[in-house]
Amino acid sequence: MSLELGDIVLNIRRQHRQRMFCIKTQSKLDRAIESYVRRECTAWSPDLPEKERTAENTKAIKIIKAARDGEGDVALVEMVIANDAAREPFDAMRKKREKAIAQLVRQLSVWESFAKPIRGCAEGSLGAIIGEAGDLSNYATHSKLWKRMCVAVLDGKRQGNPGKGASADDWIAHGYSPARRSVMWNIGDPLIKQNDGIYRQLYDMRKLYELARDPEMSKGHAHNRAKRYMEKRLLKDLWRAWRRASSSVAEKPIHPLPAASIHTESIAA
Repeated sequence: MSLELGDIVLNIRRQHRQRMFCIKTQSKLDRAIESYVRRECTAWSPDLPEKERTAENTKAIKIIKAARDGEGDVALVEMVIANDAAREPFDAMRKKREKAIAQLVRQLSVWESFAKPIRGCAEGSLGAIIGEAGDLSNYATHSKLWKRMCVAVLDGKRQGNPGKGASADDWIAHGYSPARRSVMWNIGDPLIKQNDGIYRQLYDMRKLYELARDPEMSKGHAHNRAKRYMEKRLLKDLWRAWRRASSSVAEKPIHPLPAASIHTESIAA
């Protein structure tokens, strides 16, 4: 039996929250064993220069990997194995939730009409956006969806970076959530690596534009700006497609590559 749109959205959000809980719990377990190994088996110290701290972190990761193969101190091997065993139930729960999310997403008309044909935009990508944003019909403009997903520009400032001397009210106004920004960051990666259509073109064109307008800009900075631009365009296109799929609102067609706007939409540094 098919579900109503509201029920599908509610179920996706519920499954998404449970999935995120599994991921956070696994991350805590990972950080805990890494912290222990750094302290006990390396020369790591918070007082070391960043480069040296990074080297010691890398050493700790190698020690943990060796312990998984039974190499090293017996007590350490036992702790690493026990830590990995603690992760396993959350792996199973996470995969179960991801499967449920995919099944729910496939019931959405916007999946067939918009997201499915986009290489690099799997059910999990659309499910994560809905999991964080809810029913996209609740957003009066695509800009409001940008703010919800933490890729907006507010008063010329990148969301989450209100500037030096910003007040508490400034930070509140930005409404920044590292978790939601991380969701969009993870969605953007496969769009660059797997997409061979509009979104990869948008990324490539924006990156060239950023480098041309500021020759001093590093390639990494240009990549981040172009990636954020592409992520914003995906959200904008999704918002429009959602409106077409869930109502009788007439929308202008999405042009294959609106090049004129490549240089006009602000993304801020």
